[in-house]
Amino acid sequence: MRVFIMTKDIDLREAFFLIYREKLRIFSITIAFFLLSVIYSLSLPNIYKSEVIVVLNEDSSNLSNIASQIGGVSSIAGLSIPFLNTGEKKSDDAIEVLKSLTFFERFINKKDFYLAFSASTGWDKSSGNLILDGDIYDSAQNKWVSNEPFSIDGKPSLQEVYKDFHEDNFQILKDSLTGHVLLSIEHFSPQVAKESIETIIFEMNELEREKDIANAEQSIKFLEEQMIKTNLSEVRIALSSLVQEQVKKVMVAKSSKDYLFSVLSFPYAPEEKDSPQRFVIVTLVTLFSFFLSCLYYVLFSNKKNDLVLE
Repeated sequence: MRVFIMTKDIDLREAFFLIYREKLRIFSITIAFFLLSVIYSLSLPNIYKSEVIVVLNEDSSNLSNIASQIGGVSSIAGLSIPFLNTGEKKSDDAIEVLKSLTFFERFINKKDFYLAFSASTGWDKSSGNLILDGDIYDSAQNKWVSNEPFSIDGKPSLQEVYKDFHEDNFQILKDSLTGHVLLSIEHFSPQVAKESIETIIFEMNELEREKDIANAEQSIKFLEEQMIKTNLSEVRIALSSLVQEQVKKVMVAKSSKDYLFSVLSFPYAPEEKDSPQRFVIVTLVTLFSFFLSCLYYVLFSNKKNDLVLE
């Protein structure tokens, strides 16, 4: 005996008839998914976003002109001076530093950010305290207890925290026309979001300041050694000019508060959540469940299949 399944073409009228016939089941399925989506959306913690808009500081940009002048004078002196940076694409270089693991390690070890970005699962609005995952951090004993791979003495791996931070929390956007850079951080706590992005800007300015001061001081030391070695007055004058430019560079670095990035739009602790969009989640799940249940009864109803036996 062989069984053949012959499927009839379904017209719109028949489809509506099938849906009407199974309306109670379809309604029940839709309501069930509606309730599940409500429960699911309410279980999701609120996420807050803090943003800042920055631009490359003019003082920092002017150092490119200083470096160009130094390069011209150094060619007159017949010297190849180390540690001189032309400053080209400085903003792009800064963004790459922001993305680096080295900078992340510098940032994450400030305050309680390591705890906030590796062990938090929510935020208690009434107390202002973070809700911590007990499988990662034991609040009673103030002790790391994570069993995740690569954890060290219960503390989550730096590289894993770095990966999650850049995938889930941190975003960098640059406007190629204006040069403005938008930095944003998402977190359960609006205060953590604000403080962490402020710390990132501060540490980035300090890192660039430290680097340029160190380079300038090394250049000054090198130039002074060359002045001692030469007896040619023209060369000594050129070297003296180079030293003055490097001293100027150090002064600019030490006197500038916002050394690398100037803040155009300051971050704040948002009062309203950025996500989840609970209404959107419930609406989409409800409509999708209604559509699928209708489609199921239209396609798989016994009215559409004839069994032919031989």
